[in-house]
Amino acid sequence: MSVQLSHLWPIIIGVFLCLLLVLVIAKFAIRKREPNPWPFYAKRPLTQPEQVLYWRLLKALPHHVVLAQVQCSRKCNARACSA
Repeated sequence: MSVQLSHLWPIIIGVFLCLLLVLVIAKFAIRKREPNPWPFYAKRPLTQPEQVLYWRLLKALPHHVVLAQVQCSRKCNARACSA
């Protein structure tokens, strides 16, 4: 049993050193990045009157599936970039 374990020690040490190297590289990679704000922000897909209508339709048609048709531009918007 000790003969088989002696063959595994180089593999165990190698795996440990690889994991340690990955952690060190990840730490330096995270530290070097400057925090840039994400240029997009979420918007409400439906306005207040559209939400009222949506909920009324759900109550009026309980056995139907009511889907809101929303433009892609209603989901997110871009902030003005500062150059």
